[in-house]
Amino acid sequence: MTKTFSRCFLAAVAVSLMALCVGAQSNAKKKSFTLHGTIQEVKDSQKKVTVKHDKIEGYMGAMTMDYAVADEAMLKKLKAGDEIAATIYQDDYTLYDIRLVQIDDRIQPRK
Repeated sequence: MTKTFSRCFLAAVAVSLMALCVGAQSNAKKKSFTLHGTIQEVKDSQKKVTVKHDKIEGYMGAMTMDYAVADEAMLKKLKAGDEIAATIYQDDYTLYDIRLVQIDDRIQPRK
């Protein structure tokens, strides 16, 4: 029974890794954009957040919409009111590499 469980576990891990690789490869061929916005709502059960974001040059206008969150650990850290920057890919409404924006990030240095 232990051998069977180990084999099933290893098979599940292998399938998960292949799925991640396929997703990464498909996004590698798509154009990426940086999204800047504010979290309006966190929808834990759906693994999504509602974001009010600025215009994304060359891709879409400013709007409020739901996005899936690629990193489940980051999803647990986000809360309404957080300002974020994230990477999105054309025709993929998932946020990748989410970064919380600090006040210092929004202030341009004086010249």
